[in-house]
Amino acid sequence: MKTRISLAVALATCALVAPTAAHADSTASVVDDINQAVSAQPAAATSPIDGDQHVTIPSTGDQRIRLTTVDTSVSIALPADGEGDEHGQTTVFDGSGQDAQIAAQPTLDGVRALVHIDGPSAPERYSFTIGGDVKKLYVLSDGSVAATDADGSALGVLAAPWATDANGTAVPTHYEVDGTTLTQVVEHKDGSYSYGITADPHWGWVHYSRALSKTETLNVIRFANNSRNATAVIGAAFGAVSGPGGIVLAHALTAFGFGQFASNLSDALARSNNRGTQIDAGLRCASVPFLPDPCWPEIWTRPR
Repeated sequence: MKTRISLAVALATCALVAPTAAHADSTASVVDDINQAVSAQPAAATSPIDGDQHVTIPSTGDQRIRLTTVDTSVSIALPADGEGDEHGQTTVFDGSGQDAQIAAQPTLDGVRALVHIDGPSAPERYSFTIGGDVKKLYVLSDGSVAATDADGSALGVLAAPWATDANGTAVPTHYEVDGTTLTQVVEHKDGSYSYGITADPHWGWVHYSRALSKTETLNVIRFANNSRNATAVIGAAFGAVSGPGGIVLAHALTAFGFGQFASNLSDALARSNNRGTQIDAGLRCASVPFLPDPCWPEIWTRPR
């Protein structure tokens, strides 16, 4: 399995109360609305990217966002047109649908591609084609979407979508996939909702890897044996991980079992002659298209 760094993409939808045309709102006010909606959500990083991550925001809406790591490349086609208008760290494009704008915003985790809806006549469906090394998307049983490469190995996961209106009321939303096209459906036209509706799916690389010394391994074993708190054990094993990556790791650890994880680490440490261990965690996907949930979390341990 390739080693991949933590990277995230969010596709968010924000609708305003006033049913004005998209061009009637200044870029600054659109970005203010987006930032306010995103900042109210947990683990919503807004800092510039750094490290080995690389995100390229296009200058026009008909070009793709590009995300690259040392061994993986992913691109995202936006439902957007026209020249981008930059405001701070956010680039805003005209949406390809009525009364909507599309924004791209790099973050510490990667990038968000956001849909800003100006009024009730805006579409309910927003499609993003994901390319590069991604060859297939699978809707999982909890509503999230796994992305796999040509070999069926998991590259990333889009966390299960959510949507709320300006008052915090849940708005029905879900994903639909067709090949490598992800469509987010936000049913904002049915029901009595206060505009300011926000939906925020989140993309993340799903493979985490860390080499541990003998002392670090023993510390993780101690946490795994004495705690059933997945966050605490993940913190000891991988450091602070939030968002969809944290969800994947928590699911992997819970499915694997705390006791089994500790036992396997002990065996790996013994086989390393007490030099240390290597832990890998992520999703394993089967390329069987008729399976309803072809991806599952898994943890691997081995001598260092």
